[in-house]
Amino acid sequence: MDWISLTADWCQHRSAVHVFRSPAPEGLDEDRLLGRLPDYERQRAARLKFAGPRRQYLVARYVLRQLLGAWCHADPWSLSFTIGPHGKPRLERPGAPEFNLSHSGDWVAIALSADRPVGIDVETIDQKVSRDRLAERYFSLAEQSELASLPDSERWAAFYRGWTCKEAWIKATGRGMGFAVERLTVRLDPALPARLCAVEDDAEAAAQWRLMATAAAPGAPVAVCASGLVEEWRCWDAACLLPADALRDSAATA
Repeated sequence: MDWISLTADWCQHRSAVHVFRSPAPEGLDEDRLLGRLPDYERQRAARLKFAGPRRQYLVARYVLRQLLGAWCHADPWSLSFTIGPHGKPRLERPGAPEFNLSHSGDWVAIALSADRPVGIDVETIDQKVSRDRLAERYFSLAEQSELASLPDSERWAAFYRGWTCKEAWIKATGRGMGFAVERLTVRLDPALPARLCAVEDDAEAAAQWRLMATAAAPGAPVAVCASGLVEEWRCWDAACLLPADALRDSAATA
């Protein structure tokens, strides 16, 4: 799906599942984000010693707060969060939307829905990982067969399609990483729409969920999972929510 520049009226579309991407590039001016975040988020960022995870965290919180503030007509910098039983954050507010976020490399991805559980995963393709060994461990037998049937030129995209879809479903359901993901079967072929085929060999259970697969950028696949029938997916480019000077500094150091 194409990414649309974020518009001021995006949150009026309450029946859609909204998906957002935001850059988190090297050289980002972190101080321009830190100044708006509450103390506990600045302190958590300070504990992240590696630059990549720190800038991903800062961008994710900075963008997420603005999205939730717009949705709830509230001050984004004073929003309070709580953590669910499986570590999934929730907004402490009546009628708060469901949301989930992910980050990898230079990208942050966020999913938001009015009232249905959502999960999202973005990954940066790394062709140095042991693809076939990981597929043997974490993919179902049906997925392994489909992966082997595809041309070699398509297998990396198919592998990451499966990986991101599985992660998105786990996050949407709140199952946690203890769930044996080889019990899931998703469609891997990157030329076809993403689909959850079976959960523990149960097609009816799988039918309760919808998957959407796209890419934040070339080499950065994204998968989103939501419960029930999804009337519309809306994919937004949320780079405009970051301070322009922070991104200019990043471009100057690239």
